[in-house]
Amino acid sequence: PATISDDNIYAGLWLIAQGLFKKVCLGDNLSPIVQAGFKTPELLSTGDAWLASLAFAFQIYYDFSGYTDIGRGSAMLFGFSLPENFNMPYLSTSLKEFWRRWHISLSSWLRDYLYVPLGGSRKGEASTMANLFTTMLLGGLWHGASWTFLLWGAFHGAGLAVNRVFDQFLAKHQAVKAICESLPGKAIAYVVTMVTVLVGWVLF
Repeated sequence: PATISDDNIYAGLWLIAQGLFKKVCLGDNLSPIVQAGFKTPELLSTGDAWLASLAFAFQIYYDFSGYTDIGRGSAMLFGFSLPENFNMPYLSTSLKEFWRRWHISLSSWLRDYLYVPLGGSRKGEASTMANLFTTMLLGGLWHGASWTFLLWGAFHGAGLAVNRVFDQFLAKHQAVKAICESLPGKAIAYVVTMVTVLVGWVLF
C-alpha cells in the first residue's frame, strides 16, 4: 500500500522543483541554440557545429531528466517511489557506463526483454555482438519510425560491441589496463566517450 508522509511530500516537492528548473531554466534556454544550429548546419563553422551538438546534448538531458524528476516527485506526493532514471550520465568514461546511467528504466527494459531473451552473452562472442547490436537497433526504433533513430541505435550498438572487445583486451593485458585506470587514462576515456555520445546525438 502507498504510504503518504510529510517526508514524502517534502521530497516530492523538491524533486518537482528540480525538474522544473532543469526543464524551464536550462533545457528551454538551450533550445534556440539547438534550433539555430540544426536548422542550417551548412552555414556553421566547426566550432559552431560542436557548440550546437553540445547544446543539444544538454538540452535533451535537462528536458528528459527534468520531466522524469517531475514524474517521480508527483508519484511521491501520492506515496509511490519510482526508481532513479538518470545518474549523471555525462560523467561516464565508457559507452557501457553511459547506458548504465542514461534512461535507466529503458536500458533495464532493453536488457531484460530484448538482450537476455535473444541469448545475451550465453552463446559465444559472435552471438553476443549480434545481440548487442540488435538490441540497440530496436532501442533506436523504440524512439520512432525514422532512419535517424535507426542510425543512432546502430551507432550505439556498434559502439557497445567495440567497448566489449576493448574490455576483453584489457582483461588480458593488465599493464595496459593499469594505464587506462590512471588519471590521464580516465581523462582520455572520458573525452572519447563524450565525443562518441555527441556524434550519436547528431544522428539522433
